[in-house]
This record gives sequence, C-alpha cells and structure tokens, in this order.
Amino acid sequence: MVIGGTKGMGRAASLALAQDGFEVFACSRDQKDVDALCEEGRQGDLRIDGAVCDVADEAALNGFIDTAAQSYGRIDALVFAAGRAYPGNALELTSEDWDSCFRLNLRAPFLAAKRALPVMIAGGGGSLVFVSTIWAFTTPCDRLAYLTAKSGLTALVRGLAVDHGGQGIRANAVAPGYVDTEFLRRSIEMVHGSEQMPEVLANVLKAHPMGRMVQPEEVAETISFLASDRSSGFNGQTLIVDGGATTKFSLADAWRRNE
Repeated sequence: MVIGGTKGMGRAASLALAQDGFEVFACSRDQKDVDALCEEGRQGDLRIDGAVCDVADEAALNGFIDTAAQSYGRIDALVFAAGRAYPGNALELTSEDWDSCFRLNLRAPFLAAKRALPVMIAGGGGSLVFVSTIWAFTTPCDRLAYLTAKSGLTALVRGLAVDHGGQGIRANAVAPGYVDTEFLRRSIEMVHGSEQMPEVLANVLKAHPMGRMVQPEEVAETISFLASDRSSGFNGQTLIVDGGATTKFSLADAWRRNE
C-alpha cells in the first residue's frame, strides 16, 4: 500500500515497489491521478491499482486500508507518503492551521498504522515506511507546525518499532531533503515568485555537496529497500536522503581559507 502514491515521491515509490515485485495499491484525492498511475503501470507491465481517498479523513483512510486487505488478503508493506508543509511561525499560524497540519502529517500516519497492524500481524509481519523530512532534524524558518509534526513522526516510528517488533513488524522512515519535483518548484514560486525562481534554485544547489538535488526515484529506491526484506535488520530508523545537504554546515564556509 502506498498512501499518497500517485504524485511526486509517492508516485516514484509506487513504481519502484512494483518494479521490485510488489503488488501496489495506491491512493490519491484525485481520480485523474489514480487513473494516470494505473495506466503507467499497465504500460510497464506492473501490478498497480488504486483508489481515491482523503487520508486526513479517518473513515476514508480506514476504508482504503480495509479494501486493500480484502482485495489482496494481506498487507506486506504500508508506505505513508502523503503530507503537506504548512508555512508560518507561532504568530502567523492559526489554531486551525496547526490542527490541520497535525491531522495530515502525524495523526493520519498513526491511524494508518493502527488500522493496518492487525492485518500485517495476522499475515506474519510486515514493514511500515513513513516519509518524513530533513526538517525533523534541522530547523527552517516559518515552518513551525510542519517541523514539529514531522519530528513527532520520527518518535512514532521508534515507538511502533519497539512495541511491535516482536510481532514481526518493522517501522522505519525516509527523510528527504530538497527533492527535484514540480511540487517543490511550485512551493518556491508561491513564496518567492517566478522571477526569483532561478536565484532560489541556484542557492538550493549550492547547499548540496553533490551540486544537485535528489531525484524522486532516489528517494523511492530507499523506500522500496525499507519495505522489502533487503532491510531486515532496520527497525526504528529514519534514513536521511538529501544528497548531503544536512551534512554540510554552511557557516563553515566562513572559516574557509582564501585559496
């Protein structure tokens, strides 16, 4: 199962998992996105199906997971890739913004795990994989609700791993950095405007030791690895996939000798 599996990193994860032999059942709020993913799967001779689901709606989320369990008879891996970065600091965020952010980015992952766990345990175990962010480890400006929710997601991963490891469940997360997606470009344009887009992207690239952003397919490979038995020794971990951006401490440039 890939929750939020039709666009961006979620779409890449759905395709990577199918290419690795999984039967994929993905969801999106938009039927057009579901249809496009399923068609792409058919063209590539991949086993991908999907359904429409608003994952912030508990009843809809439970229904999606129940449909997967009934249709396939088991759930070997659940990937939670849905999320949204809510902007704002403590003075700007409303209580409604805060609640909406937590409902999507922390409450929904918990509810998905809660609903899927009995099915996975009954089937002999499985893997839970959550998409987090480097902002769970770093602190950007004006993203207070989002970084707090995603920090909670890393704790959720550890708690699930400890509580259910003895039942054959592994829980891990992937923390992407700046990933080269259309969503990222739209976000930059929303904040800075289209005229400043080239300058902002150039500064983003300077923060990456590799000189480029991570591609969605690179994050997807990590997700598929954690979902599969290839990562059988991983439990309670959050793997950072950011091309080294968080490793590079930009203030260190101030100490660099002139060459």
